[in-house]
Amino acid sequence: MTFQSIRPVRVYGFGAIEPVARNFIRFKSAAQQHIALSDPVVLSGDFEFSCDFTRESGVAAGAVIGDTGGNFIRISSSDAYQYMIDGSYYSTGVLAPTDGRLHNFRLVRTGSTAKIYADGAEVDSRTVTTDDFTISDIGSRITHTFYAGILANMQAWTGGDRDTGTLVNEWPLGDSLEDGIIRSTTAVEGPEIVINGDFDGISDWLSMRGASLSTDSGQLVVTNGVAGFGGAVQPITLEVGQQYIVSADYEHVDGSGFLMISGSSNLGNPRMLEVEVAVEDTKFIQVFTATHESAYVGVAQGSTATPGTVAKFGDITIKKLIGGTYGTAVNMDSSDSELFEYDSDNSYWLGPDLITQDAWENPAIAGVQWSFSSDKWTLNGDGGLSVLSILLSGDQPENMRVSGFVESITGVGLSASSASLPKTLLDSVGGYSFDMTKTEASSQLYKRASGPVTATITKPSLREILEVAS
Repeated sequence: MTFQSIRPVRVYGFGAIEPVARNFIRFKSAAQQHIALSDPVVLSGDFEFSCDFTRESGVAAGAVIGDTGGNFIRISSSDAYQYMIDGSYYSTGVLAPTDGRLHNFRLVRTGSTAKIYADGAEVDSRTVTTDDFTISDIGSRITHTFYAGILANMQAWTGGDRDTGTLVNEWPLGDSLEDGIIRSTTAVEGPEIVINGDFDGISDWLSMRGASLSTDSGQLVVTNGVAGFGGAVQPITLEVGQQYIVSADYEHVDGSGFLMISGSSNLGNPRMLEVEVAVEDTKFIQVFTATHESAYVGVAQGSTATPGTVAKFGDITIKKLIGGTYGTAVNMDSSDSELFEYDSDNSYWLGPDLITQDAWENPAIAGVQWSFSSDKWTLNGDGGLSVLSILLSGDQPENMRVSGFVESITGVGLSASSASLPKTLLDSVGGYSFDMTKTEASSQLYKRASGPVTATITKPSLREILEVAS
């Protein structure tokens, strides 16, 4: 079991002291979601890799980590742990659980012996190659074998295991994904390189291609001149081969906005970075590797050369990355990172409410004996089966907590699950709450328990339970 799994933290910080909440990132294989690392992580000699995960059942093989060549750790379509080190492939008969709980996997190599630990127990040992193990991607082998499920709390040690080696990277994978960047806790950012990036006036910024520069409430306003495609640049000094993180705010007015890092004062070639956003306000944020010492950072109004067209930029910043590795989320956005709250009474995490107002008003299934009025559903049952299913079974988690309120009821009562479970019987007015797994009942829904029933219920809550396996 990993230390992070059993200690709740705020958002993604390790060592936080307030056990409240954190985000978990859920990877979707069908959308080919993955995280591309800014620089490969090479584990030499003895090493350990550790990761917490949930595994969806009935899905194709999915890589937890990998690279473009012969390195990966994955779970096969038959749920077996498999890995490859520099082209040498190893398949085990050990199966990963698909019970919706958060499990831990560890691969530890000592000399030519590799061992797999599942939830703290050694489950596989074999002789392997001593070649380097390289990680370039999280959630895939770069462009294929995409993972389905939650990945969290990744850690990598080289030169030994967690007790004897050096921690080279630690990815909590609790980032909100609002800026599309995954942060390693072992990465340290250097001092600010850009001067006057918050635009207290336009000092230290030079006009490019005849653009007019002005400021407005801490923003740089770039107005195209007769030459068109105008911008603002600032000379900077970089270290060749060093990684940097650059960001800027962009407010759309006309055309597109560009953020560039170039070895040329007109932002032409050689370019180290070029990012374009067309028709929406956004925050640029990218990691790049410097190829030139003398360089320029610049922003420009693009896609239309019409004089007088405008783009606005703010909070431009560049910092050197010292140690650790950043990652860029591919085909993912903030909706793929879910905020879970820690239930200390039950020692598990609770996800967001999956029953939205829209789902409540437009359920997946509403039998003819159910009617909706004043934000409530009412069953006027004649003894026949009539189901209210707000979410289909496939949209419900493996483990869930359901809570709500019964406003009125007559007859034997309502069953709040597809199976007749005592804990899901609602036979009195008032609040209710129960935890349920899909092993107990295939779906959460509402139906008469037996015979004629009338009942009125208010909007319930259905939240995923993410329990840490021991």
